[in-house]
Amino acid sequence: MGMFDSFYIEDNEEIQTKQLDCLLHGYSLGDPVQSYENFDGPTGNYYLFEEHENVGLIVINNIFIDWVRTDDTRQATRELFNSYLEKPVLVALKLSDIIKERLYPAKKKVNKKLHNIRSAVREYEMFKENPDVEIRYSMLFGDFSKFKEGETLESVIANYLKDGESNE
Repeated sequence: MGMFDSFYIEDNEEIQTKQLDCLLHGYSLGDPVQSYENFDGPTGNYYLFEEHENVGLIVINNIFIDWVRTDDTRQATRELFNSYLEKPVLVALKLSDIIKERLYPAKKKVNKKLHNIRSAVREYEMFKENPDVEIRYSMLFGDFSKFKEGETLESVIANYLKDGESNE
């Protein structure tokens, strides 16, 4: 098969190309891609068409920014590439979307930890007000039972910061 470079598109599908330096580099959307002499190296704007995969790959300002696969991929790739060159605001919008997608998993994880910490504080306050109250729905008040067993608020929060598990 030889050496190749890989571009990863939707659902982590790998598109291999021998059109670049063939150094076994892999690129996801938003990754910087080197300039190549056989393309528009000074600006870093080019597209690749992989006929075997019927996919067009678009690089703008040395960043893998988009890909295309349609009935007429070759024409669609050229049109999208030209749109990016003619309207830099499209590049900014696309990069914004890529950044959001990359950050979203981290943001979701942090939000889950924050939610669990807020719940723990609320349940700790309930516990302090009346430690002997019976909670009927223990799956909703998992931290309350931890406090009844002697755990401290600090230890419960520390566990959420460490692993982010829910309080269920």
